[in-house]
Formats: sequence, structure tokens, C-alpha cells
Amino acid sequence: MMTQVDKIEEIKLILRNAAQNESTVAYSRIYQIFDEGTDPSIVWETFEEACGQLADSRVAIYGALLATKA
Repeated sequence: MMTQVDKIEEIKLILRNAAQNESTVAYSRIYQIFDEGTDPSIVWETFEEACGQLADSRVAIYGALLATKA
């Protein structure tokens, strides 16, 4: 598994804010965190790691905050 550890805190902040504001996060917002051309598998493995650090998936599924438009 490959993650970009330096991006995890920013993703967590975005997800926490969305949850607190009862809003969603556009997929494009997650991609904006990463350098252009970053392999999508790295983006989503990093995203999943951030979600897992926020809460166990049996408690909260932060990935559900994603929407194609926000």
C-alpha cells in the first residue's frame, strides 16, 4: 500500500469540516491536494488512510461525504 503521509492531515481537516457543516466534498477537492499526475491509486489509498484515522468504519464512514459536485 502506498500513501502520501504528508497529505493525510489535510484530508482529515477537509472531511472533519464537511461533517461538521453537514456538507459534501467534491472528488476534485481531494485531487487538488496532490501534485498533478499523482497516480489515482495513491490518492485513494491516502484518502482511505485518512478516513481510517478519523474513525473506525464501524463507527463512521467519512468516505460517504464524497460527491461529484460540492
